[in-house]
Amino acid sequence: MLSDDHVFAEAEERKKYLFLFSFALLLLILAFCYNTPGEIWEGSLIILLSPANLITDYIALTNVGATLFNAAVMSFFSIAMAAVNRVKITGAVVAAFFTVAGFSLFGKNLYNSIPIIAGVYLYCRLTHNPFKIHLMSAFFGTALAPLVSEVSFNLNLPVAAGIA
Repeated sequence: MLSDDHVFAEAEERKKYLFLFSFALLLLILAFCYNTPGEIWEGSLIILLSPANLITDYIALTNVGATLFNAAVMSFFSIAMAAVNRVKITGAVVAAFFTVAGFSLFGKNLYNSIPIIAGVYLYCRLTHNPFKIHLMSAFFGTALAPLVSEVSFNLNLPVAAGIA
């Protein structure tokens, strides 16, 4: 049987996840307030396929809606990764979440962030460590995401080598 403290702790944890989810949802809603779905789609493709150098301003590159949509997608992705791995929301996790969301406005997107997170996951598998312990490091590690785009798009590699 679950104690009252355990039930209370679970309810508090759900509230923290709900807060982060609400922020991501707000970004998504705002994206569609600024631009049409077609404009957001076109802008999102440009964001994903741009070299995304360290400080590529996605608003200047595309439009406000696509930029907010990118931040929303990255935020939802971060929440999903934390939830699937049953990460307890702490101040450091919230800081990592907002770092990902904030830098998704310039230079960070799914294309260039997933390889870094996948690298941390692979490290965890090889060292037999739980991924949830290193997830925060993976989120902060996505600060190097523009480097992935730099290698993919600016080193004149063949497409397959740039993606690999």
